[in-house]
Amino acid sequence: MTFILSTLWISSYRDAPSEPDPSPSSSDTTEWLSHRHRMQSMNEGMPFRTEEDWDHHQNRSQPKQLKVKKQRNPAYQTLAWHLFSMGSAYQNYDFEMLSAVCYFSYQVNPETGAYHTIHQWKSTSLVDSARRHGTEVYLSVSNFGAKANATFLTRPHAWQTLADSLTQLLTERNAYGVNIDFEGVPGKYKMAFTHFIQRLS
Repeated sequence: MTFILSTLWISSYRDAPSEPDPSPSSSDTTEWLSHRHRMQSMNEGMPFRTEEDWDHHQNRSQPKQLKVKKQRNPAYQTLAWHLFSMGSAYQNYDFEMLSAVCYFSYQVNPETGAYHTIHQWKSTSLVDSARRHGTEVYLSVSNFGAKANATFLTRPHAWQTLADSLTQLLTERNAYGVNIDFEGVPGKYKMAFTHFIQRLS
C-alpha cells in the first residue's frame, strides 16, 4: 500500500503543547484546526448522499473547463485534495497538470477502525477521470483531534480493521494508495503512531 503522510499532521504534532499531555478524556477545544478539519466539522450531519446534492447545496454549475497549454513537469509532484463537499467540481480539474489527487475522506471511527463515512468514494467519477489522465488517486484517511487519536492509537485491533477496510476500498476502485491525515496526535502516542504506520504498510 502506497502512503502519503500529511504535512499537516507533522505541523500539528510539532506545534502541539507538551503540557498537559492530552488523554482520551481531554478536551479538544484548544487545538489548531486545519481547513479540512473545519470543513468536515461544518458539513458533518448534512443529509446529502450524492455529488449532485452537494452541487445543489453549493449552487455550483459546471462552466466549460479552461485548458492550460502546458505540460506537467516530471521534476515536480503536484498533489491536490478533493473534499467530498465539492461535489462534482473535479469535472473542471486539469488532471494533466496533477501528479495525484486525494479524495477526502475515509473518516475513521477511532473505536473500531471502520469508517464513520467514506462519502461518495465508491461512486465518484473523480477516480476514473483522474486515471484517464495518468493522475494517481489516493483515498485520504482522516482522524482529527487529541481524543480521537488517543482512542485509535491505543487499540491495535482497530488498526487491522482499518487496514482490511482500506485494502478492500482501494481494490474496488483500483486506486493507488492512501493519504494519512491524522491531526492533533498527542506527543505521548508518537511511538504508537509509528507502529500503526508500520502495521498498515
